Amino acid sequence: MDASQIECVLEQERQLNEENYRTNWEPRKLDGDAFYTQFARPLRNGGNNHRYPGMKALLDDLLAQGEGPFLDCACGAGEMAIWLALHGKRVWAFDLTEAAIQIARQSAELSGVADRITFDVMDARCLRYEDAFFCAITGKDCLHHLIKYPGAIDELARVLKPGGKACFYEPLAFNPLINALRYINIHLRGYVGEHMLTREDVRQLGTAFGDAQLSHHAVLSVWTRFIASMHEPLRGVRRRICMTLIDLDEFAQAHLPFLERFSACAYMQLVKRP
Repeated sequence: MDASQIECVLEQERQLNEENYRTNWEPRKLDGDAFYTQFARPLRNGGNNHRYPGMKALLDDLLAQGEGPFLDCACGAGEMAIWLALHGKRVWAFDLTEAAIQIARQSAELSGVADRITFDVMDARCLRYEDAFFCAITGKDCLHHLIKYPGAIDELARVLKPGGKACFYEPLAFNPLINALRYINIHLRGYVGEHMLTREDVRQLGTAFGDAQLSHHAVLSVWTRFIASMHEPLRGVRRRICMTLIDLDEFAQAHLPFLERFSACAYMQLVKRP
């Protein structure tokens, strides 16, 4: 894409997100356990999300780090930022969408952590943070959006301290069959500018930060996406199918590690070179 096309896609994404947050979201009080239960608690232990292996690795990594400062990039309604603050972290968070930031600020007030989070409307290509300010950076399903916009990844690397870690759970473009199904879904739903991380993107991220490591690959378990939503509790047969696919995935990759080449999602750690 040339510069004018990039700006057009960015504006379309912004407008769609503004409409989504104004129509479908509202401020709410969050507690210290709800976010973890929704995204990271194992299904057998009361969790309700089929993506939990990678998300659990991400959130456990964040909990193990110090008080911060943390950066939640493309924070949306601020759920992860609020969860971090509820666990004693000092957080800065930004999103391009003004409606999302308004909801995030009000939710932080309701949750009693507004004094621990700084929310801003900001373009990832020109972050208003000092160099090497953050101990850790995180985000959920955001790098594959940001990497389309030249300069955004370099900005994230700029504001991370040397030796600091950036933790993300991201969709990957490694699986041809899943890519084809995604292509159909994107066009049916009229999504704008969708892009999954390619191997070249992963190399670019490694170059920008110094090191990129992928783990908790979703190969077989990615098929849970067709019977489960990220935002609805899993019950009955759907829960049992998801647990079976996740178990099969872990077993298959332990014995056939080459399957990682076909992963559709993974937990990504980017460590900035000291």
